[in-house]
Amino acid sequence: MKTIAFYTANYTEVIKPLCASAEKFEQELEISLYEQRGSWEENCGIKPEFILSMMKEHECDLFYVDADSEWLEKPDWKEFEGEHRLLVGCEQIHPPKWEVISSAIFIPYNDMTLTIIKGWMRHCQNNPKEWDQIMLAELLNKLTEEQWGRLDKKYIGIDTDDCILRQHQASREHK
Repeated sequence: MKTIAFYTANYTEVIKPLCASAEKFEQELEISLYEQRGSWEENCGIKPEFILSMMKEHECDLFYVDADSEWLEKPDWKEFEGEHRLLVGCEQIHPPKWEVISSAIFIPYNDMTLTIIKGWMRHCQNNPKEWDQIMLAELLNKLTEEQWGRLDKKYIGIDTDDCILRQHQASREHK
């Protein structure tokens, strides 16, 4: 499976662990540089645009990771075979609503996922000063579990080594 990521110029150093770990674990990585848009939130809003462009270009299942991620182990992509739903990291903080963590996303190539990503992109474009995760959560909370699901937490390694994909949280320093 192809792993995709994007970054802005102020993250040039931050992408090095992702690139090195993808090479180490023989993962196909496509990483793209985007112009900064003025604020951290606006830069985050690039995410659904980038994902949609990659979906249209490659027409296959993709795995998105934030540019400040690092593979700690080789992923077993077989676990996603037959999965047709968008899978994102999330926690049910305020039931029944979900809080989304968009640092890693399994993106199956199908019409339903294309529609979800297009909706997320429009929501971010209409709310450029809002965090992309909040915009995605607002959208997903209106959908059913037939349309999206929860990504295994081993792909959302924030402040832990108990994962196969660590998220370094570079925004804490670069925001």
